Formats: sequence, C-alpha cells, structure tokens
Amino acid sequence: MSPRQRSEPQGISMAPVAIIVVLIAAVAGFLALSSAKDDAEGGADSSGSGGADSSGSGGAAAPADAGSDPFADLDPVEAPKTYERDTAPAGLLENPDYVRAVALAEDGIALVNEALEARDAGDEDAYKAKANEGRDKIFEAKALTTDWLMELQDKYPKDRQVRKIETSRRSWDRALKKVKNLN
Repeated sequence: MSPRQRSEPQGISMAPVAIIVVLIAAVAGFLALSSAKDDAEGGADSSGSGGADSSGSGGAAAPADAGSDPFADLDPVEAPKTYERDTAPAGLLENPDYVRAVALAEDGIALVNEALEARDAGDEDAYKAKANEGRDKIFEAKALTTDWLMELQDKYPKDRQVRKIETSRRSWDRALKKVKNLN
C-alpha cells in the first residue's frame, strides 16, 4: 500500500452503539434500585417505627396505591351532578320573550333548511333569499334572549331550566353556521 492510499472503513463503528447500550442498561438498573429502595422505605414509614413521623405532621402523605380508586369513599348515588339543581323559579321556559324567540328560531331554522335544499337543487337566488330571511329570524331570536340568559346564568348557575335555554340557543348557532358564508 502506498502512503497516499487509505483503507476505507468497512461499516459503522460498534463503539458508539456499545456505549449507548451500556448507558441504557445502567439507567434501567438505577431506576430499578431506586424504586426498590423507595418501596422498602415506604413500608418502614407505614409500619409506625419511624418515630419522627408518628405525629403525622412532619412528613408527606403516603402515596396511594396505583390500582386504588381515589373516589372509592364517595357514594355514587350522592355524587353531585352538574345540572341537577332547580334553583331558578319555575316557569322560565314559559317566559313570553323566550317563547317568542323559540318560535322565531324554529321559523329561521326551517328557512335555513329550505335554503340549503334550494342550494342543493342549484337555485342560488332562492338560497340567498331564504338563507338571509332565516338568518335574520335567528338573529332576532338571539337578540331577544341574550341579556336575559346572561342574567339567568349569573343568578342561577347550573340550573336545569337555564341549561335547556342554553341548549336551544346552541342549536340556533348550529343553524347559523350552515349559512355563515352568505353575503
């Protein structure tokens, strides 16, 4: 071989791979030892032989078992439900403005659906006319109930009747989204 010729490596060097494997094994061994040590210390603390933690105020609380249910002490029948309260006066859903708003919104939703059918049939002028009319009716229904609903939400949070009003307004919003790109 002449001094100018170099031999080309035959493949990757195994040294970096071996170092990585050794490091991974060392970390795994360290984690196994530390978890075994923690388990042994946890058993000694819970047996009451620690003396310093016998008052209960000096140490951290014992960790719960990984498989235990943190809600096991709660009776599922007595668990609070989000909207199970009847704190608002009866008859909110019969409020004249709300009844009028629901009727307007239903008419508006029907017009939006007719507009979508007209668009699918290819009648762009009927689509725009009906969509605009339906959108205006839904906007009017929302205007009738917006301030009233906000006041109800402040006074009666998590009430069933208020939730029904919120749900009906969300259905109005869904209908508006169907024609949102209309000019």
